[in-house]
Amino acid sequence: MRNKKGLIDLWEIRPGELNWFIGAGGKTTTINKLARGLNYHNTIISTTTAILKPESIPHRVAFINSYQELYDEVAKYSRSSYSNQQVLVLASAQKPHSLSRFKGEKLLGLNPEWLTAIAKEFPEFYYLVEADGSANRSIKIPADHEPVLPETIDNLFLLQGLSPLKRSINKNFDKRIMHRADLFEHSNKKPSLSSYKMLYNPLNWGHNRFKNARQIRFTLTQIDSNILGFSSSLIDYLFKEYIKLDNLKSITAVNYRKKPEIIYHSNREEYLNSGYNKFKRY
Repeated sequence: MRNKKGLIDLWEIRPGELNWFIGAGGKTTTINKLARGLNYHNTIISTTTAILKPESIPHRVAFINSYQELYDEVAKYSRSSYSNQQVLVLASAQKPHSLSRFKGEKLLGLNPEWLTAIAKEFPEFYYLVEADGSANRSIKIPADHEPVLPETIDNLFLLQGLSPLKRSINKNFDKRIMHRADLFEHSNKKPSLSSYKMLYNPLNWGHNRFKNARQIRFTLTQIDSNILGFSSSLIDYLFKEYIKLDNLKSITAVNYRKKPEIIYHSNREEYLNSGYNKFKRY
């Protein structure tokens, strides 16, 4: 029997906390999904890198050039009636999408410390922030300057997509499916449990960033029934490998395109209490 909890409950999305999304394979889609789950109520979306301008959710974009402008825009949102029915999107500028096959514009990012400060000033809002780029690839390894995060992190979501398993099971990861593939140093460059483990390795993402996060949530996107067994094994593998991270709270596998959407979830407490992965569908 399926549980009826959604991602808002499973991930404990709360007002006043900043939720930072890094990795690849569906950061923007996940942010938009959460905004819908919040019914667009008191919801602020922003980025520290670049994000595709929302097209499918009610929103207003505000362009910010200073912290004072940021404060003024959020204060105006706080006083307005549309904060109950429209998302506020904060950015510094906009530009055409660099990939011609994508319509719409990219919104450019803000200073992450500004966003941390504004959340303290206005704790009544939900904050969803894209803090990494992936050039629309399903998986990635970060460069030294990535991701763009503040010193103190509330909730950190690391995403990687599973679609390479379906379309290139006998092929190496390369730039067609992996952002910064030239930085991926692993003996097995084909999709496998060990190679995906490396994609989540804290050493690749800056161990201090993981250490400074209050909560970390690994997320596997683009799951389907053909790779459900692999996904379950990967979740178990990641828990066993990284359970020493005290702030690793859960691992979730999702596919938003399926109808009904697919959500599998396993949390830290269940894993520690049972000694094995309880992979529940929601």
